[in-house]
Order: sequence, then structure tokens, then C-alpha cells
Amino acid sequence: MKSIVLKFSILFCLFISYSEYSEERKYTYYIEWNEVKGNNGYKVEVRKVSNPEALVAEEKTVTSSLEFLIPAGEYEFRISALNRFGKPSSWSQWSSFQVEQDRPKSVVEAEKKLAAAGVSTWKVWVPGLLPIERKEYTKASLIFLWFGALAVAGNAERVAGNSFAQSTTNDSTFLTLVSFYAPLPVSIYLIHQRDGDKKEYERHQNNQVSIGLLALLSYGLNVWLEKRSFHSTTVLIESKPESIFRGNDSYIQPNVLFSLGRFEIGFRRELE
Repeated sequence: MKSIVLKFSILFCLFISYSEYSEERKYTYYIEWNEVKGNNGYKVEVRKVSNPEALVAEEKTVTSSLEFLIPAGEYEFRISALNRFGKPSSWSQWSSFQVEQDRPKSVVEAEKKLAAAGVSTWKVWVPGLLPIERKEYTKASLIFLWFGALAVAGNAERVAGNSFAQSTTNDSTFLTLVSFYAPLPVSIYLIHQRDGDKKEYERHQNNQVSIGLLALLSYGLNVWLEKRSFHSTTVLIESKPESIFRGNDSYIQPNVLFSLGRFEIGFRRELE
């Protein structure tokens, strides 16, 4: 009898363990956005990238943040402010995010403190580093390709200019000897050729300067865009004034003071 009870106990424990581990694990994920003044709450919709037709989460909240449980994977979310009837107005664009581990509010707050302290700000000065960390490999490849092309073009102009500067026919000592000992037509030809080479040399030098300025502007633009990842990205939402219908065709235009009109919601992108 004892052996039977023991066997059933073991089987029960195994069943419970299997049930717990067979369920798909869900992670805690936290998102937040800039508060919209005069709102009546928000509605958040979450869908999976691989199946955009079905929503995996649909929540209403009165605060400008939401913490929810969700399995690992790639998702998108959008947000709409609620009107005075508790219904969503126009939606924001879908914003993507990836769930690989727990990311509760405490982790997000810690990331904000690190970003404010400038612990990770040095990475914005290295072109392509942050896109690689965010797994934006296409963007990183384009950045490397662009700066690589500028480097190759600048070096080509430098080599071409140096070839004119180091040419024997453009050496001042050589031209002095030619002017004394060579026939006059030869001297005139070499001097005329030197003038042409000088113009070509100056053209290559100007091209180097232009490429250098373009590289500096590109670098500055890249740094500015990456620094924006520490701040808010504003998404514009427009909502149409509501109309209250009466009967079949007639309707009453609501008071302008009660219409939501035009407002903005900002979604903060955190560096992972």
C-alpha cells in the first residue's frame, strides 16, 4: 500500500512539474510614453510581428505607462488616447520591441539613470556601434559602407594629388635645368604642362576638402541621430471631432472645448 501511495505521489509531482514547464514562459515587460494633457486614459494594443492580424494583448490604463506579461518574441505596439466616451481616437504608428528577458519598471528606471549619467553616451561617438547592439544590422552596414566609401574616395584623391606633386616634370630643380640647357620649345612645353598639372593638383586638393567636410557632416548627423535615442521620439496623432447623430441623417457638432483635436504622444526609446 505504501509503495502504491509513493508511486502516485511521484507521478503527481512529475505531472505538476511537467505542467509548469510545458507552459510558455511569460516575461514582465514595461513601456511608457509622454503624458497627454486632458486625456481620459489610454488604450494599448500589442501584436506579434509574425502574426499582425491577431492581437496578443489589449489593455486600457489611466497612466502613461503599462507593465504586462508576454512570452518571448518580436512584437509591435500602438497607443491611442481615449476620448470622453472612453473610446480610442486615432492610433499612433506601430512601434516594434523585442522580448528576451524580464524588463520591469525597475530595470527601465535603472537604464534611464545610466543614460542620464552618461555611462553609455560614449557609444554614440562610434558610428555603427549602437545599431549593432540593437541588432539593426542593415543600418550598421549602410553606415560602414557610407564612411568606407568616403574614406576610399578621399584616399584616391590624395594619391592622385600626390602623383602630380611628386612627378619629376614638376620638380623645380628639373625645370630650372631644362630652362638653361633644353631647347626653348621644350622648356615652354614643360612649363605649360606644369601649369596644367598644378590645376589638376588643386582640383584633387579641393575634392579632398569637400570629401572631408562631407565626412564631418555625416559624422555629426550620425551622432545627433544616435543621441536622440536617449530622448523621446514624438509621434503625431490627429483625432477628428466627434459628431453625435440623432435620427437617420441629422447630427449635432459637439462643443469644440470637448473635442480632442490635435495632440502628440512621445514614445521613449531605450538603449538596450
